[in-house]
Amino acid sequence: MTLYFLGVTPPAPIREQIESFRKAWGSPHHRVEPHVTVKAPFEYPGVPAPVLVAVRQVCAAARPLTMRLGQPGRFGGDRVLFLALTCEGLEDLHQQVLAAVSRFVPPRPGDREGGPYHPHLTLAASRFGIDAAGMAAMEAQARVKLAGIPPFSITSLRVYKKDRNMERWQPMEEIPLGTKGV
Repeated sequence: MTLYFLGVTPPAPIREQIESFRKAWGSPHHRVEPHVTVKAPFEYPGVPAPVLVAVRQVCAAARPLTMRLGQPGRFGGDRVLFLALTCEGLEDLHQQVLAAVSRFVPPRPGDREGGPYHPHLTLAASRFGIDAAGMAAMEAQARVKLAGIPPFSITSLRVYKKDRNMERWQPMEEIPLGTKGV
C-alpha cells in the first residue's frame, strides 16, 4: 500500500529558507518539504487515478490563493512547532478536496479530519527527536529568522506519496488551481 497526502507549498525561495532553518537544528524534524496540509495522509492501492481526477476537478474550479505566514506556535505543548498562517479560501479548498477524496477513500477510524481545520506549516515535531528545550530555542529563533516573510501566491496543490520503504515523502504531481475556463 502507498500513502498519499495533498498540500500547498510556498514558492521555492521561501521553501528553501524554511528548509535551511529546519536543517540548522540537526536531525530532521520532518519527513517532507515545507508545506501546509490540505488532505491528511491516506492509503490507496496503486496509482490513485480516480482520486486524482476528482481532485483535479476541484482544483480547476478553485482560484489561486494568497498566503501569509505568521508567528510560530505549538500544538500539544512541546509536540509540534509550527508557523501560523492566514489564507483566505484555503479552508474552502480543504473542504472540497476532502469531499472529493472521501468518494474513494473512507476516513480512517479515529480520524479527526472533517472537524475544525487548523492550517499551519510545521517546523519541528518532538517525534523526530527534538526535546522541550530545543523546541523553545527553535521557536525563539523562528520569531526572528522567519519573521517578515512576504505574502505569496499559491497556484497549485501538490500530491505527495510515500511507499512503506521510503523515509521521506516525495512530490508526485502538481495540480494547478484555477484552470477551469482557461
